[in-house]
Amino acid sequence: MEIIIGRDAEASKLMIAVGQLKKLIGAEGSVPKSVSRPHCCITINSDGTYELKNLKAQNVTYVNGVPIEVKKVTEKDVVELGEDHFLLDWSLVSQFKPKVADIRPLKKIWDQYNKDTLELTVKQNKFNALRTGTGIITMAAIACGFIIGRENSGMIYTILYSVAILLSLTFFIKSYVDASKLPKERMKLNEKFQRDYACPHCKRHFSQPYDQLSLNDNCPYCKSLFRK
Repeated sequence: MEIIIGRDAEASKLMIAVGQLKKLIGAEGSVPKSVSRPHCCITINSDGTYELKNLKAQNVTYVNGVPIEVKKVTEKDVVELGEDHFLLDWSLVSQFKPKVADIRPLKKIWDQYNKDTLELTVKQNKFNALRTGTGIITMAAIACGFIIGRENSGMIYTILYSVAILLSLTFFIKSYVDASKLPKERMKLNEKFQRDYACPHCKRHFSQPYDQLSLNDNCPYCKSLFRK
């Protein structure tokens, strides 16, 4: 984010501009003509630090009494504009300073959500795979009847069918329980994700994966700068 600081040509007031937003501050004639119309620029980095840049060669911008072209500064530094040493009031600049949103913890939330979602899917798929075991056992019982003969394989046939029936009953009960349990777990997981994977300031949920979200410089909703 860039803040342009200079002098309004008509009223000789302090001019501070951010994008299309322009603000005139102070009484008419309060800013000396040694301050250019676009005099200097303050860039606010994603970590909240400032970088001050003198915009024209004929301008003079002082930091703690020393002329500079480009310098990292803090609100404790004394910034003066022009040969008349017009003092810049940091409180005026801080009005334009956006909030900084630390999105680094969101990576862990995103990764955990994907891990939990995958575990639920794998859990369901494993159970579905086990359910096919009843069919395999039933087919084995039938195969024994054909290969060995129904009379010679009676005991094996009975055991296999009994196991198949028992497993079918077990899987039916588990399917009945999971029919309400798994959707509730997934809903609870999604609700937690919707709540936690959000902007630290405006609390709006992000739909982008973290890798894509971290490519942005600020929140698309409240415009807070991202600390990454």
